[in-house]
Amino acid sequence: MDAVVVASHDSTHAELTVAAVRAGKPVLYEKPLVSTVAECVEVVREDDKAGGGRVSVGFMRRFDPAYVALKAAPGEGRCGRPGVVHGVSRSVTSAPGAVGRQCGIVIPDEQPDRTRGRTAT
Repeated sequence: MDAVVVASHDSTHAELTVAAVRAGKPVLYEKPLVSTVAECVEVVREDDKAGGGRVSVGFMRRFDPAYVALKAAPGEGRCGRPGVVHGVSRSVTSAPGAVGRQCGIVIPDEQPDRTRGRTAT
């Protein structure tokens, strides 16, 4: 086994992550890291003892095309500097562009939101 993915119930994250780090394995876990501050401190300490950098969070939206387009919009001159961006995601099966209209832009792959009969916002 080269690495460990922790995608179990939140209450098991600390125990499984610490065990994997102690076994010398890199760990990719789904949010949240753990359930309590004490568990978080334990995971960080174990990771530090192992040299650090073995524990990573799975942040699946980072490369989602709609989020990438939204992040790029101000730099491309499609809108001004946003003060607040609120994104809603229902699941990985949401329609492309489900982030919707933000700061007056239309994300190119935006699809109609069929649940409301209008474009997602």
